[in-house]
Amino acid sequence: DYTVTYEGADGTVYAASSVAPTDVGSYKVTVRVIDGNYAMTDAELSFEIEKRALTVTVYVDGESAGTITYGDALDTGAFSVSYSGFADGENESFLTGSTNIIYLTDYDGEAYAPGAAAGTVYAVTTESLSSENYDIRVQAATRTVVKRAVTVTNLDQTTTYTGATAALAQDAF
Repeated sequence: DYTVTYEGADGTVYAASSVAPTDVGSYKVTVRVIDGNYAMTDAELSFEIEKRALTVTVYVDGESAGTITYGDALDTGAFSVSYSGFADGENESFLTGSTNIIYLTDYDGEAYAPGAAAGTVYAVTTESLSSENYDIRVQAATRTVVKRAVTVTNLDQTTTYTGATAALAQDAF
């Protein structure tokens, strides 16, 4: 017969227990033979549980890339995220922080505002998410500001010759 005891090591807090740890950290395991018929010293070994990779992918209208027309406001209801890499039985409730979506430019961190210049690319990402057990990588969506289409319609106007330069009324367009 033997016993197995797990304990935190190198700063990991985990009280000595026969239950194997599941959280990220450094651990020491000790195997002790308790059968009097065997002469053996305790066997000790160390092991690490490393963070698991977790990808958070951001979508806008179900797409990872798209456009926003110059002058338009953001449709924040169209934002969503998906997760890839959770351990069995775990989900986003095992994370801390917020999945609120924020817009940032790739260049200077300015938040999107209607009137941003056409051609500006904004990263759509989450606010801070964290976990002791996951190495979280956010796959940002992007939105590129595109030019707004403008239609100019001329309204027919006539004027009588006066010898001066003819002027169109302000509502001629």
